[in-house]
Formats: sequence, C-alpha cells, structure tokens
Amino acid sequence: MAQFQASQPLEGLSTTRPPFFDGTNYNYWKNRMKVFVLANVPKAWIVTMKGPYVPMKVVGEREVPKEEVEWNDEELGTQPLEVLSTTRPPFFDGTNYNYWKNRMKVFLLANVPKAWIVTMKGPYVPMKVVGEREVPKEEVEWNDEDLGKIMINNKAINML
Repeated sequence: MAQFQASQPLEGLSTTRPPFFDGTNYNYWKNRMKVFVLANVPKAWIVTMKGPYVPMKVVGEREVPKEEVEWNDEELGTQPLEVLSTTRPPFFDGTNYNYWKNRMKVFLLANVPKAWIVTMKGPYVPMKVVGEREVPKEEVEWNDEDLGKIMINNKAINML
C-alpha cells in the first residue's frame, strides 16, 4: 500500500476549484493559484497585481474617481473582477452589511454590470409625454430599447 507523503500536493489540477492552501509550501500554492485565476478570470490577475481599476473624471483642475452610476458601457466592460462566485449571490445573514454590499456589488458587476446601476438608481420605467406631463408607457408601447432596459431591471431583481 502506498504511503501518504506530506510533501506531495493534496489535489490534482482543477479549473473549477481553487487550489487548497494548507499553510505550507506557499510558493507552490501561489503558482497554482496564479494558473487557476488566469485560466478562469484573467482580468482578476490584473486586480491581484495592480489593484482595482477606478474610472476617473476631471472636476475643476483635479482628477477624481467617478461614482459607479457615472460609468459608461466601456468602463463597465473594463472593470476587472474580483475572484468571488459569479454563479451564486453572497448570502446576507443580517450582520456586516457593508461587507455584504461590497460582495453583492462585485457579484452584480461580474454578471450584469448595468444591474448595479439599477440597484443604485432604481428601476427603469419607460415613459412617454402626454400633453405636458411624462407618464409611464403601456406595455404594448414598449420598444426594443425599453425592453432591453426592463430586462436589466428584471435581472437585477432576480439576482437580489
């Protein structure tokens, strides 16, 4: 019968499960983790090495970070993702709301970036002008653009 040797890796290579770190052989684990991250979410390695991407804007003569709701489609698409689950939203257990909110933000940005904007600004309601007032459109009046925005509303609600 073969004997278990502690110096051997504890698992095979996996592209679906990150490598296990048992507190020993850090260099081996670090290299395996790099391969795992690059195989699954290459942009996450950029975050690991350089820190998060923060879109900037000019206010007066200073450059300041943009609020998330100000990001355009290009900036949403270039936002590197943190390595968290992209298939299951983080569970909120009633404690540590700020941590959960940040995890939920990353989850939404990883799946449907515009869903984060819906979460922050509220749902999109298709409107039309009647007389001098804006009123909600009937469902039969929605165009393709309205339907696309309604779909983002529904995806945000579904994820929450």
